[in-house]
Amino acid sequence: MVFDHLPSIKGRNQPPRSISGRALIMRRLTLLAASMAAASGAAASGMVYNSPQVTSMGGAGVSSSSLMNPALVTPNRGANRFDLTLGSTTIYLEDPNTFGNSLRKFLEDDLETYQDFDYGQLNTSAGNLSQAAGDTAQAADDFNPGAPQTLDDLRAAQENQSAATDDTQGSVGNYRGLVQRTETTFRSFSDRPVNFGLLAGLGLTMPRGDVPFAIALSNNTYGGSQLNLEESDLQDLNFVLDDLNDYLDEVEILNQRLSDLIDAAQAWSDANGFPGDGTPQEQNFNDANTAFTAQQVVVEEFDSENELFVNGQIDDDAAILAFDEDDLDSTIDILGANITELAIGSGMDFPNVYGNLSFGATAKLQYIRVFGEIIEFNEIENVDLGFIQENTEEYFTGNLDLGVAQSFEQPGLGMFSVGAVVRDVIPQTFESGDGREIEINPKVRAGISHHTQLTRVTMDLDLTENDPIGFGAKTRYFGLGGEFNAWDWARLRAGYRNNLAVDDASIITAGVGLSPWAVELDFSGWMKPNFEDEIDLLLNSGFSADLAIRF
Repeated sequence: MVFDHLPSIKGRNQPPRSISGRALIMRRLTLLAASMAAASGAAASGMVYNSPQVTSMGGAGVSSSSLMNPALVTPNRGANRFDLTLGSTTIYLEDPNTFGNSLRKFLEDDLETYQDFDYGQLNTSAGNLSQAAGDTAQAADDFNPGAPQTLDDLRAAQENQSAATDDTQGSVGNYRGLVQRTETTFRSFSDRPVNFGLLAGLGLTMPRGDVPFAIALSNNTYGGSQLNLEESDLQDLNFVLDDLNDYLDEVEILNQRLSDLIDAAQAWSDANGFPGDGTPQEQNFNDANTAFTAQQVVVEEFDSENELFVNGQIDDDAAILAFDEDDLDSTIDILGANITELAIGSGMDFPNVYGNLSFGATAKLQYIRVFGEIIEFNEIENVDLGFIQENTEEYFTGNLDLGVAQSFEQPGLGMFSVGAVVRDVIPQTFESGDGREIEINPKVRAGISHHTQLTRVTMDLDLTENDPIGFGAKTRYFGLGGEFNAWDWARLRAGYRNNLAVDDASIITAGVGLSPWAVELDFSGWMKPNFEDEIDLLLNSGFSADLAIRF
């Protein structure tokens, strides 16, 4: 029977020189995630079920599980006469847009390198350039077109200055690239929602009576949160880029002045001139020398507009070099809905020459509380999660799920089944307290399965691409799973699920069911199989368990 899923929710100080700032950012985000999960849970994925039997098999079971398809709540379909779920819970994290990877890259790679950058090497390069330019200026003052050695000296000075220019441009360019990467990565983890899930419920299914039925009560909260980047938090990085670009522009002008100076010296020498000859070549040389000397002073004493450079050197105490984690204007946006739901479902069999054709429906009475909040990033540690109860809009409503299934008996080959469900047949829109909307739209899934006494294999596919109600990626799940009845009282399960609407969004699943006597205890777990990146693995993982009496 389908009863306890709702679709995803839509809607300059000194620079720190240790990892403490990075740790603070991570702690704040971790605290928010843990608090949200503990307070209410959140989820923003399509068609996920609160059942370890289902989640351990890749989320597949439309043709084999009465939890997913009310058409299977029939006398000829029920595996048990009595099924009482005393409690089930599911908790999980979803990071379909790789927020965790972006954040890790920013904190551990770009930001760490940016904050720990050795400005001494860059300043040494700039100082060497100033020294080389000074040597060139001296060689120009000593130049005599009638003395070939002075032209050789000037050309030697040119070579030294050109090498120093290349070194400086390389050092500054590398640093500029680092700043650009830091800015790009910082920008990249904005608007990448991370979803949390905590689902809880209990239920009773009696499929073999005169009136087969299933009834369930659940209380779940669905939502998502994302970081909204404020451009003001990138302001200092942009100021650094502006100053670096301005300095490189001045260095390039100096390089051009050097080229003009050498050309003028060569032309005066080719004219067999001498100091004071009054020729145009002498005038051109003097003008080029004056322009070179003036630009040399500009580079040597360069003060940038945003005070990164002071007297031609980077001031590593410059305010704009700070990344002050206590002075960020970015916010965390949260949107969600708490749903208390009473669901009653039933099905009916129509035997035919192939097996059984079944139809079923689940009626759902719902009390929905929609909440939304925007939290200052700097205030995460002080946030009062009471807003989940306080900033809400309340709705009493209902919805309907429909299912169909057909079995095919194959003597000696087990039983094949096909099925399909339509979730939330009635589209609905709800508004949060701050005016944002969440939507619940119909979703369709089909599946096929094969059963024997020892094994079960099942495969499902979403026929609709499901938009998130609030924050999150679109979902269109393909699930594949299997179960092996090991010793009658132990069932081993494994599966695979892929979100076809998102790149690189597959998970592997596994679980076990223990059923001594009439008591059954089921566990399942799942994760993204990225064992080289523990953050990506953990942010795409989950756990489910239930305790039931079945006979």
